[in-house]
Amino acid sequence: MNAVSESKQPSLDLESLTRLQRVARAQRGVLICVVATLAWPLFQPLFLIVLPFRIFFAYRLASASRIGYPPIWAAAMFIPFLDILMLLLLAQHSSRLIREAGFSVGLTGADLPAIEAALADASTASSTTCAE
Repeated sequence: MNAVSESKQPSLDLESLTRLQRVARAQRGVLICVVATLAWPLFQPLFLIVLPFRIFFAYRLASASRIGYPPIWAAAMFIPFLDILMLLLLAQHSSRLIREAGFSVGLTGADLPAIEAALADASTASSTTCAE
């Protein structure tokens, strides 16, 4: 079975698919940051290495998924323990957005190739429609 279910083919416009692609890419970065943050007690300098990435991906995912004010989400990355909760909350929200669009979401995030394939199909359909 494909990542996109046969019975529920997503019929989204080009703008929505582009937004979903941005959400999926940022979600993958957030999930990597969650794993790195959980590994922090094992390797103390990892906190300083991962902090800029957490700020970047939290801001990017909040702006792509249009949840709240992105600088607030980025600022929350400086507060211990709240940072991991905020990252998980952002990941949960983005998973819900992607699932509602009809794409699968796994442990490592959304099925990005399926979203990109749907985006390519929508792009060619849009260019074909414009050419006629």
